[in-house]
Amino acid sequence: MILRALGVLCVLVLTTWFACHRIFRPIVIEMPAGYSGWVRVDLDATKCRTADPIIKVASDGTACLAKSISGWTMTTYKYEGDDKELNDRGSERTRRIWAQSTIEWTDKLGGHRALGFFVGTREELRSTPSPRLPRID
Repeated sequence: MILRALGVLCVLVLTTWFACHRIFRPIVIEMPAGYSGWVRVDLDATKCRTADPIIKVASDGTACLAKSISGWTMTTYKYEGDDKELNDRGSERTRRIWAQSTIEWTDKLGGHRALGFFVGTREELRSTPSPRLPRID
């Protein structure tokens, strides 16, 4: 009886571990040191060369990824050269990532997807107008 319970427990633990590592794909979004402002990451960008799960944002707040992001992900936001994660939830006092969203639109070139978010304090978010960035593809 105890061996059977241990066997079931082992199967549950291993199944959960494998599922989490397959379902929750890690993504790191790395901004230039001290960056504050809006960020846009174009997905499935045909001219983008990187499919790496580390997305490097340029100083103008743009980045691209050669593939799409689908399913559940574990996104980590940080500054280049700093291993400390930027807080994307919690209190207004400590939070530094705001308004995360996936943007989808269609134009004469077809359908497009991008990630968008703001880096900075709540006050900086309120005082910075929303961008209208040109397509970087």
